Amino acid sequence: MLPMPSLYLLNIVGAAAAGIGRIGVILFGLVLYGCAQTGGIQTSIVPVTVAPEKALVFLSPGSFDALTIVQTNYSNAVVQQIYLRTDALTSGQNYVKATYWGPVGPQYEARENLPYVAFHQARLAAEMQADFPSTRMVISPDYLQNDYGAFSYAIGKGVGNDLCLFGWQQIRTADENRTLFGDTGMIQIRLRLCQAGATQNTLLSVMYHYTLTGAFNSSAWNPYGAPPRLAANIGTAGQPLYPIGRQGELDKPVAATPLMVHGVRPVNVRPASVQPVNVQKVQQVNREPSNAPQPVAPMAATPGAVMPQIPAPPVSTSQPSSQALQGMSTDTMGAGSSRPFQKVTIPSPPCPAGRTNATCE
Repeated sequence: MLPMPSLYLLNIVGAAAAGIGRIGVILFGLVLYGCAQTGGIQTSIVPVTVAPEKALVFLSPGSFDALTIVQTNYSNAVVQQIYLRTDALTSGQNYVKATYWGPVGPQYEARENLPYVAFHQARLAAEMQADFPSTRMVISPDYLQNDYGAFSYAIGKGVGNDLCLFGWQQIRTADENRTLFGDTGMIQIRLRLCQAGATQNTLLSVMYHYTLTGAFNSSAWNPYGAPPRLAANIGTAGQPLYPIGRQGELDKPVAATPLMVHGVRPVNVRPASVQPVNVQKVQQVNREPSNAPQPVAPMAATPGAVMPQIPAPPVSTSQPSSQALQGMSTDTMGAGSSRPFQKVTIPSPPCPAGRTNATCE
């Protein structure tokens, strides 16, 4: 065994070595900390104005014009407040405020954290009192949803004919779906509007039609959660899908309608009845010789022309002689008559000047 002085000396040496080891670890940590410092100047949290194209929220076209965008960066969040055009007598400025919680980047690690404040009645009452100090706001009891999930709002009558609205929404994955490696992050939206002569639907439509455009560069950041599952009938045989509003028209086949040919319709024509005609026997009469006078056709009246005068035939008052009776043919006698007729020759009328035909000389 070693003597007592030797054991005491060994204890002193061991204690000295342990102390030197601790000092070395401390010095090594200080060296690493010094190497990690960049030497840059860190500024305090100051809001800055950003360009319109860097807005994290876009409202529907034609609703409210964006005037100024003010952004504040924290170590764990980014806040943008977009001031909107205001046409109202109620005091205050219209705005839409978007708060994104997530990994903002190493350049903002020295900034202070933005504490998370959930939407509850006391908190909402304080915010509405600050934005509408002289307006009584009433929270809607309805459950509403837009493209990002559930939201709510309060409505109130402002100064004059102003109507005011305060809307809020929180976008966050359900607690049971959040992990350290996915579906993290959160977005909060606040909307303050006052408009002269506006209706409740006009102001409420802004909450339905805004668009979020920002995102953090991290695969774990996803406050929207997993996309919803497709309907069970999509891609399944025997489950037809119809255009919206036309299912009743296409659900059952329509009976075929016969083709109608437009043309001439047939007409039933009844034959005309034939009436018997009584034909009387006409006695044949021999024609007169060619030198017999021909009937005179009527002449059209010519302006300035003089119609010829036809003399009347002479009338004989004496009885015809026997020679004249012998010269008369029995054919010229009237049927059933015993009285003889005298043959009379009528001369043709003179033709007008410059005209010649068979009826005139």
